[in-house]
Amino acid sequence: MAYRRRKWRAGPGPCSDPARGRRVRRTVLHGGALLFAALVTPPAAAQHIPSSSQGPWLNTLSYLQQQDWWDQSSRWGVNDVLGQERAFNMQGGKKIGRFDFAPTLDTKLVYDDNIYNRTSNAKGDFYTEIAPGLSVSTETARHYFNITAGLRGYKYAKYDEFDALDRSINASAAFQVDSAHVIYGTIGHALVNEDNLSYLFPDVEGDRQSNGRINAAQRTPVHNTIGEVGIRRDGGRLHGSLTARFGRRDFDDIELEDGSIADQDYRDVQTVSGTARVGYRFSPGYELVTLASATRVDFLDSASDYADGWEYEVAAGLDFQTGPLLQWQIGGGYAYRTFDDPTYEPTGDYIARLKLQWSATERLTLKAEAQRRLSFNTTETGVEYQLSHSVGASADLELYRNLIFTINGQYWDVVDERSSIKSNIYEAGVRLQYFSTQNWVASVGYDYVERVSDSPDLDLKRSQFWGRVKIRF
Repeated sequence: MAYRRRKWRAGPGPCSDPARGRRVRRTVLHGGALLFAALVTPPAAAQHIPSSSQGPWLNTLSYLQQQDWWDQSSRWGVNDVLGQERAFNMQGGKKIGRFDFAPTLDTKLVYDDNIYNRTSNAKGDFYTEIAPGLSVSTETARHYFNITAGLRGYKYAKYDEFDALDRSINASAAFQVDSAHVIYGTIGHALVNEDNLSYLFPDVEGDRQSNGRINAAQRTPVHNTIGEVGIRRDGGRLHGSLTARFGRRDFDDIELEDGSIADQDYRDVQTVSGTARVGYRFSPGYELVTLASATRVDFLDSASDYADGWEYEVAAGLDFQTGPLLQWQIGGGYAYRTFDDPTYEPTGDYIARLKLQWSATERLTLKAEAQRRLSFNTTETGVEYQLSHSVGASADLELYRNLIFTINGQYWDVVDERSSIKSNIYEAGVRLQYFSTQNWVASVGYDYVERVSDSPDLDLKRSQFWGRVKIRF
């Protein structure tokens, strides 16, 4: 398809047709609320259990309408490079009766030049990841149900103490009550052997005590359990959702490089949260979303009772397009933390996020993001309050139809408000992906991370070279 850049013009949008507008007001499902959810969700640095709030949904008119609203760039002959239709991105698997079976196999070969996260005298090694998975789903006009299970094994060439096996299982469902309401839920459990590199980043994966270990002699086994239930209403311009969520994280003890055992019980935590989201589509391509949440945090080890308390967040954001090729997300709010222990005073600060995506040409997509966050991490001796600022950018370039080159970089400025230790974290990476057929995709890449801190024992450099093949049967 030849690229055509048409002149952006004001006036009637995709929903200007009255009949279509009436259909939208009668139908269901989420809109920009999920887009704004990212305002308060940190970048994923480890494998996690998917949440039904971001999972598959019934194929209703409202969902299709939202896709129409937010993918206007495709109407003008251009789209996100990675989001364009390619054989591997299309639905695969095999249908047996009323069920769709989608088995996958993900393989990866990695060279890591600092597997112990040492500040000096780093040691490197090759390791292999093998991850088989299976997704089984069924769908009717009003129901959706999905079960996903998977394994991920890590095998090191020299330092076999890092060998590990992840396992996960997750079930999610959605039920369309009527033309405006959907009930959804999920439940899942996973054993994830986290890379100790995760300690670098504030509030990784919602872990409110992501103080991992330097010089650990193994990956850290983490038992994750989640449950979620909610209801979403979408009657047209005004939409919203209520969600209740339970989470539990149990950390196994680990061996350090010197042979000693590190007790990780102080990190075990249980959370119960409630979240309300309300959105208003005041114009095609323009949507205002508000969010409020409250989370009860309870640490399972009595020695960490000082960190028990409540977390609150309120935020508002605007998703919009200033043209067919430029999409924006702007939002901000306030995060607040209280403690049951009176020796810790309540603390809070504002949070903010700016994100944009520019489809410069049919073959080039540019993305940028800036963020301010407040996170609360637990150590063996107390609570850390981390205020972080980050900026990042990426570019996806289509060299040929099935050959995609990606380059990205990110900078973090993290300050521990308790110890006043400041750290600067730098990330960079390149990736080349080859989408061969509907059944497999291959990629190679390089990732680099560096931490420079006021405390020299926290300094770190680490590089990874990798190749990956993902097969879908």
